[in-house]
Amino acid sequence: MKKLSVSLCGLLLCGSLAHAAGHGFVGANLGVWGQYSVLNIGVLGGYHYYLPGSMQTSGLRQGIRGYGAVNWAVLTSAFFHVGVDYTIDFTPKSRYVWGAFGGFSLGGIAGSGGGFGYSVNVGGSLEMHNRHRFELSLGWGYQFMNLRYIFKL
Repeated sequence: MKKLSVSLCGLLLCGSLAHAAGHGFVGANLGVWGQYSVLNIGVLGGYHYYLPGSMQTSGLRQGIRGYGAVNWAVLTSAFFHVGVDYTIDFTPKSRYVWGAFGGFSLGGIAGSGGGFGYSVNVGGSLEMHNRHRFELSLGWGYQFMNLRYIFKL
């Protein structure tokens, strides 16, 4: 009986996920005043998954974004990290979509002694014409302030 209930729950979850939408993305970022550097630039790529309509509330679009990034820090080191963000879009049907996000990332640091790193961030975003997304985030870890451009594939 336990296997049957687990299978039914999995079927319901997969059924609801099949009706959701998502997209891949690539981008670039500029971070300042981090724990590991004063200035860094980087590239990133990942997948943004939007929750199905039945899980949306009050006309807001919610999603989960996973990404990987490589950054080069000026005069100190390079670092790589993988992260996950919870996203919410306030005006999803508009040409200009305002949103917010929050998340964390884990990774490694090359050079300057190496080691393990992490970051936590929250921020806001503006997406234009369903293709170009600009984000500004504040956080702790890899960078205090981060400006990011994302191109949806």
